[in-house]
Amino acid sequence: MNSVSRVVSAFELLYSGLRDPAFRKSLPLDRWSEKQLLPLVRTFLLGYFGPKARPEFGTVLPGALTGYGRVDFLVYGVAVEFAVRRPWCPKSDLMPRVNRTEVLKLMKHDGRGVLILFDFAKGRLGWR
Repeated sequence: MNSVSRVVSAFELLYSGLRDPAFRKSLPLDRWSEKQLLPLVRTFLLGYFGPKARPEFGTVLPGALTGYGRVDFLVYGVAVEFAVRRPWCPKSDLMPRVNRTEVLKLMKHDGRGVLILFDFAKGRLGWR
């Protein structure tokens, strides 16, 4: 299994747990924002990948005042950007124009990259 597949599999495991009421118990994890979930994701990745998971990795970001930005995580050399749509949020939260900055950072990363989208809304996103 290559590094991108390993990262995606890890996030699939996390996503299924966050959606599972038996795992969530009294915590409404499927209603939390990206900002609220990031510390949990960071802890999960540390447990899953050990020191190969690095948070807030610096990268080039065209158009930023400094010219630099940070990807959410770097795991086995794979840049990972993370986005969340909560149940009541519009579809646009996961659309390309909203995640443009994240995609730019991934494209400028010297290596592989993956944009992880957690969609907790009940309705379908309807990509076309």
